[in-house]
Amino acid sequence: MIFDQPRVAIVGLGLIGGSIAQGLRSLGCYIQAFDQNESSLKFGLESKVIDIACPSIELVIKDVDMIIVAVPVLAMRDVFSEISPVFNSESIVITDVGSVKAASEKALIDVFGSIPRNFVLGHPIAGSEKHGVAASNAGLFAHHQVILAPNDTTSEVCTQYVKSMWQSLGADVTEMSVEHHDNILAQTSHLPHLLA
Repeated sequence: MIFDQPRVAIVGLGLIGGSIAQGLRSLGCYIQAFDQNESSLKFGLESKVIDIACPSIELVIKDVDMIIVAVPVLAMRDVFSEISPVFNSESIVITDVGSVKAASEKALIDVFGSIPRNFVLGHPIAGSEKHGVAASNAGLFAHHQVILAPNDTTSEVCTQYVKSMWQSLGADVTEMSVEHHDNILAQTSHLPHLLA
């Protein structure tokens, strides 16, 4: 599976989700998004960050190649439950951007009993002093680290697909375990410096 102009669903259109959407759309991807905040979706459409705004998670995940979950960690369990019909589908790759990977992992296990093979845990180490989709920036991830935390059962094809997606946005991708990621994050707020 090669990352080449796919149809991408973004759940959560804030700074990170919006920046991913803007970056991928500039590369020719078709972006459909869902956010509980209707004004975020309206802004995303009007500013051409996304191609289509969907009124529900059920609709945003239809007919896509990839789903990116860009909601706060505490909201992930509910989102995972809502997108459960497409988990374990060999044709859809799913990833997240949560900063605490153990929390994402626990939410997946709570919903499914294990981590689906097509789900690749991820965390972009990038941000801004501004928030929301209005602050989104297609170049936000350029020359920034993105951590992927696949486990022993994660599909290698899916991992490489997510890696190539981040690289297409200019990010430097590193793989490590959930435990290593969260230990480093707990010890310092300067994760990029440790990685360097």
